[in-house]
Amino acid sequence: MPESLIRKVLNRIKWDSQETISDYEITFLHRGAPNNLKICPADRIKEIKISYLLFFDEDEEVIIPFHRIRRIYNKKTNQIVWEKETEQG
Repeated sequence: MPESLIRKVLNRIKWDSQETISDYEITFLHRGAPNNLKICPADRIKEIKISYLLFFDEDEEVIIPFHRIRRIYNKKTNQIVWEKETEQG
């Protein structure tokens, strides 16, 4: 199975020595949050698995399946590096 694009982007942010992980934030679907979206600083990522990422939110580990991720954003460059395609209606 080929590696998904979102997983490649996350691994590059986390492991590439030319990247600074604290420059990035991840927006994901989170029911009950304002606009049903929550933003996580990328430097809280603990692990990147095949279909989800594991990150620290305060004192607990949270699993975020890739299908819930909406955007990966570089705060330093003000650039969206990955965004989920939305259905056109």
